Amino acid sequence: MYFDISKKSRYAMLALFELALQGGLPINARKLAGLHRLPVRFLEIILNELKQGGFVQSVRGKAGGYVLARPAAQITLAEVLQFLDSHSSESSDAAVSALPNQFVIDSLIRTANQKISELFEQCTLEQMAEREMQHRNALESNYVI
Repeated sequence: MYFDISKKSRYAMLALFELALQGGLPINARKLAGLHRLPVRFLEIILNELKQGGFVQSVRGKAGGYVLARPAAQITLAEVLQFLDSHSSESSDAAVSALPNQFVIDSLIRTANQKISELFEQCTLEQMAEREMQHRNALESNYVI
């Protein structure tokens, strides 16, 4: 398995990451798309898929939008990617080389992909949000006029 993350998966991770940062406050798709310069219509389709997968809930009303359906600590990146891959019409199985004398290279690629998979299995949305807040705090504390 060659670890290649589609635009759809990247946008989904960005959306879920932003929802984790919101701390339970709803955010609408237009604002969410604007924060990360994503195509609104494509993001709406992704959010609908994530809703079907139990990752997000929609909140109706003027102050409505989307929120995480579960605590951020219970959602891993691997879980999101597996769900999206299982519902994708694209084939994300880029074959590892079948050329002769490529065993060592193919072995390294498989090992690298396994390590990436393990990293995504261990990373929750909560951890991502905490890291981002630490980064923002560090930037603010280093700001001098």
